[in-house]
Amino acid sequence: MAKRAKRIGCRIIFVIIPVALVFAVATARAADTVRVSTLEWAPYTGQALPQYGATSRIVKKAFAAAGSDTSIGFWPWKRAIQSAARGRNGSIAYFPGYHCKHSPKPKFVASDPIGTAPLGFAYLRIDGPPEWKVLSDLKGKRIGYVTGYAATEEFDALEKRRVLSVLRTSDDTQNLLKLVKRQVDVVLIDRMVFQYLVRTTDGLKHHANELAFAMQALEIKTLYLCFRDDAKGRAGREIFNNGLKGLDIDTLTQEYFATAFK
Repeated sequence: MAKRAKRIGCRIIFVIIPVALVFAVATARAADTVRVSTLEWAPYTGQALPQYGATSRIVKKAFAAAGSDTSIGFWPWKRAIQSAARGRNGSIAYFPGYHCKHSPKPKFVASDPIGTAPLGFAYLRIDGPPEWKVLSDLKGKRIGYVTGYAATEEFDALEKRRVLSVLRTSDDTQNLLKLVKRQVDVVLIDRMVFQYLVRTTDGLKHHANELAFAMQALEIKTLYLCFRDDAKGRAGREIFNNGLKGLDIDTLTQEYFATAFK
């Protein structure tokens, strides 16, 4: 009887050990997965895009180079930021941020640059590009822009003081459609986003010859992965920056855009 009990006990131990090993391995793998948040902003980010977009591709490659997998959650822009700030679904960062600064809270720290984004004005070819030397020259123009998006400090200040007439809508596509319908005079938009939408969006394709992007940029934005300013976020940033060092961001971005625009 004692021998039988001993044999049963050994079997239980042998069953428990493999289960424990599987759990440990799964836990280790989960620990190697970094969770970040973003928005739908094609061709930079997008759930339906190959590799989730040009910038998502860079983020995943940088973490992979550092030995970590990446899980990307897609949300409306403000919610993407809040997800990273509150650690919702384990998120420790959001992207692509222009500066990672929020006043007074939440607080984030910026990664090394993950790309650039040329911000400027789309217009109707028949009207010609907007002429301006200083932003206040655009007074009287109806400027379409997306709700929740920051532009430049000067632009935002002039909008707040109502020197500039800025009409906000939910997304860039709606703004471009309003431009076609002459409900706005120009649209403030990223150049790559403009080109992508005009080439791929059904409602805009047949207006492609009517729309153009001004050569004069408002600003060339630098993009960052914005990490929550706590121990976990800072550790994630160090891992990410180490992986980012070996990447040629410009080449990767150009390769992706060349494919996405076909």
